[in-house]
Amino acid sequence: MKRAVENEGCDLVILSGGTGFTPDDVTPEAVLKVIEKRAESLVHYLQTEALKISPMTCLSRTVIGTVRKEHKQVMVITLPGKPKAIVENLTILLSKNVLKHALQQCNSRERH
Repeated sequence: MKRAVENEGCDLVILSGGTGFTPDDVTPEAVLKVIEKRAESLVHYLQTEALKISPMTCLSRTVIGTVRKEHKQVMVITLPGKPKAIVENLTILLSKNVLKHALQQCNSRERH
């Protein structure tokens, strides 16, 4: 994740897996140590919509936030590890331009 954030052209890092409750699931804890601004409302939106698809969504400890890199912010999103859940979650975030608008706000110099 740190390497991706350091990449000059990177605005978004998506991590999959490690968001459950097994002893090896530590992705949220690792990400929370690095992000500077949490996006709790994006997490709430994502989980609310994903719960309409599968009740197993409640077992994913999603984290979304931003990391500042010099003059810009990079958004970091944690997703479940199952390919079907990844597609469902990305579809939700891409619908209605939610993710696109969030990324635009991350690096806009204007107030919205």
